[in-house]
Amino acid sequence: MRLALTASSGVPLAVMLLVAMPAVQLAPPLARALAWLGEASWGIYLGQTLIHDSLHTSGMKPEEAAALAYRWLYFAILLAGSVALVHAGNAARRAFTRERYGARRQNAQPQHHAARGAAGLRTRQQARASCWCRT
Repeated sequence: MRLALTASSGVPLAVMLLVAMPAVQLAPPLARALAWLGEASWGIYLGQTLIHDSLHTSGMKPEEAAALAYRWLYFAILLAGSVALVHAGNAARRAFTRERYGARRQNAQPQHHAARGAAGLRTRQQARASCWCRT
């Protein structure tokens, strides 16, 4: 019964979060954090999988803990570990790019996230002007 209640709360929670998204624009730090989490979601997923599997390999089963505090601790370990793995992966990628391409790539201007996938935007200023994050 408990599993059914947990599974059935997913859709209403997702709908409530989507309804609350316009309020995120009022808090730019929260919007930037959510944007970063969205951009790094694949790395975070892989990091959480790696940490979860390594915990199970060592014989721990933290998701079966009865106390809610242990579940929050498990969530914090998964999030912090996966974010650290994403940062380590990005640093390794930057080091590899510097080693392979040298100063050409190292001095390249970073692109605004809206300019990367937005079709029809010609300049970085136009990309920033049309972006929801207003950075």
